[in-house]
Amino acid sequence: MDRRAEKAREIASSSSFSQKAHRSFSPNRTMKFSFLLVFVCGFAFLSASANAQRPPWRETFISWEDFAAEYLADDFEEEDHIETPLHRPASQLLETLEERYLSPFNLNTATREDLLTLDFLTTAQIDSILSYRQKLRAFSSLGDLMLVHGLHHKHRRWLSLFVVVGDTLRPSSSWRQRFLGGRHTLDGRIDLPLYKRAGFIVKNVDEFKKNPRRHYLGAPMGNTLRHRYSWRNTIRYGFTLQNDIGEPFAAYGNRPYDHTSIYFSHRRPDNSAHLLFGDFRAHFGLGLLQGSTRFFHPFQGLQNLPVLPTRLRPHTSADEVKFLRGAAYSGKWRQWHWQTFVSHRRLDARLEADTVRSFQTSGLHRSLTEIERRRNVTLTSVGAHGEWRTRRLHLAFNLLHLRYGRPICPAPRLHNRYGLRGHYASGVSFDHGFYRNGTAWQGEVAIDDHGRHAISQRLRFSPHSRWTLLLQGRSFSPRFVAPSAQTEQAGSTVQNENGLSVAASHRLSEKSEISGFIDVFHHPSPTFRADLPSSGMNGRLEYEWSGHPLVTRRFLYSFRTRQRNITGHRGHLEYISTHRLRYQQLHTLGRLMWQWALDAAAHHRQTRPTPVWGAMLSSRLRCRLSPRIHLSAFASLFSSHDHDTRLYAYTPQLKGVTAFSAFAHTGVATVLTTFASFGRRWEMGGKWSFVRLFDRPHIGTGMQRIDASSQNDLSFQLRHIF
Repeated sequence: MDRRAEKAREIASSSSFSQKAHRSFSPNRTMKFSFLLVFVCGFAFLSASANAQRPPWRETFISWEDFAAEYLADDFEEEDHIETPLHRPASQLLETLEERYLSPFNLNTATREDLLTLDFLTTAQIDSILSYRQKLRAFSSLGDLMLVHGLHHKHRRWLSLFVVVGDTLRPSSSWRQRFLGGRHTLDGRIDLPLYKRAGFIVKNVDEFKKNPRRHYLGAPMGNTLRHRYSWRNTIRYGFTLQNDIGEPFAAYGNRPYDHTSIYFSHRRPDNSAHLLFGDFRAHFGLGLLQGSTRFFHPFQGLQNLPVLPTRLRPHTSADEVKFLRGAAYSGKWRQWHWQTFVSHRRLDARLEADTVRSFQTSGLHRSLTEIERRRNVTLTSVGAHGEWRTRRLHLAFNLLHLRYGRPICPAPRLHNRYGLRGHYASGVSFDHGFYRNGTAWQGEVAIDDHGRHAISQRLRFSPHSRWTLLLQGRSFSPRFVAPSAQTEQAGSTVQNENGLSVAASHRLSEKSEISGFIDVFHHPSPTFRADLPSSGMNGRLEYEWSGHPLVTRRFLYSFRTRQRNITGHRGHLEYISTHRLRYQQLHTLGRLMWQWALDAAAHHRQTRPTPVWGAMLSSRLRCRLSPRIHLSAFASLFSSHDHDTRLYAYTPQLKGVTAFSAFAHTGVATVLTTFASFGRRWEMGGKWSFVRLFDRPHIGTGMQRIDASSQNDLSFQLRHIF
């Protein structure tokens, strides 16, 4: 066992530590300190900004909350209560897009490469934007986007979040201005739960000494500190320091935070070279070898299949799992492009002797057990990419090699018998793309170090100006091994899957559109909760109509069905299905944006043909009370039979935080966020969330259990922009 884990147990067993821990876990003591800290920060904040100037209001056609709900279509359902590709990558995408939202492009100076980073824009739309700007020399306001050919109502609303209309000149600058004279953002956040979870309750020292693993070692308070710097989107650097609720501060190896992330990015204005140091993310092709930055949904493919450049970008989110740590470089010469990276970092894992039995992906280190599994396995990654690209064609070759510091040998199960074993994993892949007249064909073929294959192809075309079709096929060998892969898939890994999906959209008019897709897949070998070969199907239908300039209506229906083991009947499978329905309306009235939605869910299985139901009525409000004060609110009344019929909704968050909340059982929930800007440099935000269950005397289980039917949470944020 790692020496740090042994040392942690020795410290926990000592009487002096137990007494200190017992005192530090006192909720009253922690809450007093937390509120004192917030008061001091708020007083300093108000004092420093008392004489600041009033900022101009930023024009947008849609709120960030409404964009997040529309763009990701509220599709955050977990598979078998474990994380799937539709969960973490989608959160990462939201965080990446929010970085763009908080640091928008200047529409009068943005390059084609800048606009290509917005995946919802097609290359034809980007060319139309640049052509309009060239003819008229500059955009005078965001309203000019209505005159851009091919830029539809939905895309104009979305684009308004990521661009501003600024000066057309780019004055020359010295190195000091480039590295220090850009936009700095210093962001601090405190999370305060106003309740006691079981892991924080210590009745006496003897109880803690008897069961030290059943208690959290930190205070019931979370803290995040972030710095971001950007200069014309070419030079970026910053850091993230984070302690989740329950993680010890300046103890157990934390110096002083549990998670520390630093990055530096320097990109030439013409994109001929890009250098990265610190924490970053990389994506090759369609993600069959290395895929950690892209989230693909068939509806997004209908909007656009962007050109597939290799994505190297700094890791700016608070995710403690999906990132690389080291150095990366990309360059180009004429039609040739190349990228390479080297990464060395530590992962969380559960060990038996010197062997890795499983990896821990929660990123939480609150209890003694979680700390023992913290960063005890090294992972070294080396990747390279070479590409020949024109405006219509690209051909690329990718290499990836991974080395783990300890042997990997998970406990043998039917679903993991072809999983990663040993120290090494390697692979090569070839990806291609062809683009012409609204038609895009993309694909990738990958082969691992044992000759097993993974293939993914997708084709997007428009047989008519109002119709768009997308076909996607995939075939992953049951023995294909690529631990860093992430692509469009139904399972949790790029392995053991054959699938075909068809998506279509029809633009009925300028302000109405209907879209849908169906995805059919088969797993040739056993999977988690299916001990035999199994099949499944996903589907979705969406209709959007903006008949009135101030009202947008959306209707969504989705279903998800797959085969699972029948409890008590080994060797037999049954189909389990979940259906979801949503109707929502968005009203925009000047400074006020109001949305209400009605959700329903049904879950049934072959052995229980009578379905169980869930329903939710929710409303979200965003109001600009003044140029300095913004208010967002969310309220819902929900009722679900069990966890299978839980409902989802995007709730207002503080800046830099993304969340699709799940609501199960019967109860009410409210969220209130407010932002106040003091001059051009200071912002303060606060969030209050409340959940009350009517059919449960407690919330959660285990160490997360709350012995009450309600919970209140407070969060405070202070941002300094200079």
